[in-house]
Amino acid sequence: MGIKLKRLKDRRIIILLVLIACASPYLFFTLATLSKLPSIVEHIRHELISNQFGTDNLNDLQWWLSNNGSFASFNGSPLAWGVNKKQAIEGVDLNIGDDVHKITQKLPLMIAVIDTGVDIAHPAISDGIFVNSNEISDDGIDNDANGYIDDYMGWDFYDNDNSITSKSKEEMIHGTASVGLLVGSDKVNGYGSLLSQYDINVLCIRVLGGKTNSGNLTNIADAIQYANTMGVKICCMAINTDINSNYLKDVMSNSNMLFVVSAGNEGYDLNKFKDNYPTHYRLPNVISVADLRCDGNLSETSNYGNLFVDIAAPGTNILCAKSGGGYEFYSGTSLGVYHVVSEAALIYINSQEVLTALNIKNIILQNVTPLQALHNKLITSGIPNVENAINAVCQSGTRERNEYDKI
Repeated sequence: MGIKLKRLKDRRIIILLVLIACASPYLFFTLATLSKLPSIVEHIRHELISNQFGTDNLNDLQWWLSNNGSFASFNGSPLAWGVNKKQAIEGVDLNIGDDVHKITQKLPLMIAVIDTGVDIAHPAISDGIFVNSNEISDDGIDNDANGYIDDYMGWDFYDNDNSITSKSKEEMIHGTASVGLLVGSDKVNGYGSLLSQYDINVLCIRVLGGKTNSGNLTNIADAIQYANTMGVKICCMAINTDINSNYLKDVMSNSNMLFVVSAGNEGYDLNKFKDNYPTHYRLPNVISVADLRCDGNLSETSNYGNLFVDIAAPGTNILCAKSGGGYEFYSGTSLGVYHVVSEAALIYINSQEVLTALNIKNIILQNVTPLQALHNKLITSGIPNVENAINAVCQSGTRERNEYDKI
């Protein structure tokens, strides 16, 4: 049974949306912290390239699926590299392998996304959003007796109602991108996630909102407890705070879920900078993820630290579902979170037995592709290797504890 938290009225999460127009063919926006205020933040860089991607198969632009070394620019315009354009390195990807697409799902799975609102009308993600069959839509009754009236598509802890959308499409950018990377499917445009072919749904839980995308720690803790009651096994929490909250830590620690969290986007060495949570909680059911570029290096803005950050995953120049329709490239540690969550989901559904959060974490961290550029920057010095992880599940089952579980 989870811990009931007191309302923390003074612990507001303030996020500033900065939109900078450049004299180049693309724009950037950054979700950044207002100075001198407690914050839970996630930073996404946004590259508005063009409405014409020049391909009928958008997955051809997803270097993380299969990196042949050709990804570096779009129609001659650098993608988020600024004046220091980088070239992709062949093989720097998730190593998905052919066998991954042959997985026979053995267990049902629901993933929680604790984030902003989500554009549920986007055609690529509408089929992947969880619908509560135990709740009758808008009848004003808590049919499943879980304490939330009419939560047939999740819950909005920011407005305390059953709507998981937001008032403007700008407020839904982050949440829409996350759901799209997890379960997005658009056969017309050739856009598809690793999980789109499986019976996996996303429970959308809104905790951030308003023009400043603000919220509070209590809502996040309550959202975690709600996800627990709904039977979620894996939780995306691509948010960070500089507040060392025992309330949030206890709720996460007492949960059976695997939490995949973002390391953050300040370019800090978290071995030295000690106020980045949940990463600095160093809980055994948490994986912290850094932002990997297609050239095998961390993004300059990605946090790191070989005592606290577990792994890096593709997070720079990732084509995502765009709030309001269509697709755009985004960058940030949160994008890496969704790739690790996808790997965790494939491991879970492919197992002959019900895996614990610790089981899944161990399998992911014991089966990475090491990269020299990541040496001494991460606990594993590597990136996800999906094929190896799936093979490990098939060959040797689960493991209980190893060096990665130390707190």
